[in-house]
Amino acid sequence: MNFEDKYSIFKPDEKKLKILKETFSPFLSKLLLARNIETKKDAEDFLNISWDNILDPFLFSDMEKVVKRILDGIQNNEKIVIFSDYDADGVPGGVALYDFFQKIKYENFTNYIPDRNKEGFGLNFDIIEKWKKEKVNLVITIDCGIADVKEAKKMKEYSIDLIITDHHKGKSELPESIGIINHQSDDDYPEKFLCGAGTIFKVIQALIIKGKERKIPSFLIIQHGWEKWLLDIVGIATICDMVPLKGENRVLAHYGKLVIGKSQRDGLLAILSAGGLNKNKISCQDIAFTLGPRINAAGRLEHPDFAFNTLAKRGVKGISFAKELERINRKRKTSMAVIMRSVYSRLDKREIRKVVVIGDKEWSLGIVGLIASKISEKYSVPAFVWSEFDKNTVKGSVRSNGEVSIHSLMSETADAFSSFGGHEMAGGFEVEFSKIHFLEKKLSDNYDKAKKVEKPIKKIDVKISLDDINILNMKEMKKLAPFGMGNEAPIFLLENIEIFKIRIFGKNSEHLELTFKNSKGQWINAIKFFYPEYFGDREFKEEEKINLVCVMEENNFLGNTKIQLKIEDIF
Repeated sequence: MNFEDKYSIFKPDEKKLKILKETFSPFLSKLLLARNIETKKDAEDFLNISWDNILDPFLFSDMEKVVKRILDGIQNNEKIVIFSDYDADGVPGGVALYDFFQKIKYENFTNYIPDRNKEGFGLNFDIIEKWKKEKVNLVITIDCGIADVKEAKKMKEYSIDLIITDHHKGKSELPESIGIINHQSDDDYPEKFLCGAGTIFKVIQALIIKGKERKIPSFLIIQHGWEKWLLDIVGIATICDMVPLKGENRVLAHYGKLVIGKSQRDGLLAILSAGGLNKNKISCQDIAFTLGPRINAAGRLEHPDFAFNTLAKRGVKGISFAKELERINRKRKTSMAVIMRSVYSRLDKREIRKVVVIGDKEWSLGIVGLIASKISEKYSVPAFVWSEFDKNTVKGSVRSNGEVSIHSLMSETADAFSSFGGHEMAGGFEVEFSKIHFLEKKLSDNYDKAKKVEKPIKKIDVKISLDDINILNMKEMKKLAPFGMGNEAPIFLLENIEIFKIRIFGKNSEHLELTFKNSKGQWINAIKFFYPEYFGDREFKEEEKINLVCVMEENNFLGNTKIQLKIEDIF
């Protein structure tokens, strides 16, 4: 694919650039303009992240009645269940509410996280029957529940009150409940992109306010601003759940990183150490690619309680669970490596149609989405990957190749599925076992009928030289952080630079390091992990001149800081 088909280079308005340069450095001014931040005031508002920008939790329309019901339950010592999702958003969200109940010394509650492989996503009838027997009074969902209409009716029938906190889109019919805290449900709350943990954090803020107003003794001893200690957990979820890091989310992520640096969660500190991370120099990328996979690994392969207890428990218990979580994460890596070798071997021996459908009864349902992503990237086709759910049914995940809408493709082939759902880029499906072997042909036949997706053109923020890669510019760039979805790290273009050294490294020789030299004779390193997945059999040579698309980043591995480039593309 040509450079012009994938990238556009931002060209700043010279008049606007001149105005910004009166206050900010030329380098930072260009980066600000590339983010459509054009005035001094807008720049200062963006760069100066303030807790004052946190919104009033009572802007949620149902917050008053939700808080009233929870406080009534606390004062009446009712049995409360915190029901959260099993991923790197739901698990931290469950920990946040757990910490709150611990803080007010409320004991009549339990955390429940469903088994991803056995129970699936959201509320289920088996657990509702259990809650009936246990005489549960109130269930609070976190990062789930908005689509569980039938389950909510059953809970009402059993006189179990339900409060839903979520951030996913619901169906046309919403579940019957005491109240719903979800910016997706026609709510007027100004921030439309909170994650699940961010949403329950707003509830905790509101509970503290109203609990103090009621003069509940256990609330009166809560120090002003105590809830900020929950931001390590909320920040992790905000970053890992890939919500846009703008507005309130930007504040939560920023302060989340600061609190991680002061965190007293022994389990969290242990997994940071296992990942070779310095808690005081942690980046959003570290959180997304080191903490996120570890938290998710528990639910994918075993049980999310391992992740929950790592984050929630203190002292020796937290450290012990962190060791178990690290074991599970190693198991995930090994399992994925073995499976992908088998997958590539199978696919390389057969014709690749417009769609790939592949699966195995032995694969964990928790990792089929990961397998689908790798297949889609390597073969540039939509990938449907399944595993056995029961003797008659398979379930799976699908990832798009970025050319067709997955939801549209499945809709065109609706008669082949028992059920399906998703959006343009990803989804899930269920198929009768007897039909799975015919699914690939049916989907491939309908590929051209599916709605096409326009491939996004990535924007290059600034053209730079090797001399621009220095500590001063790194400090300037970091003023734009935290980086993540909606506020991605700047992408740079280096043209016609000469490769001085090439190093292939890693256990399976899967990583690439290119070394360049600036005009001062200083070495600049550029890294691409798992480079064969991106560049195939392409070989690089010393003294070859290339155009490099990259991101500038700090490498803080084992406490040693150096500036390096992360390779995005080479032309």
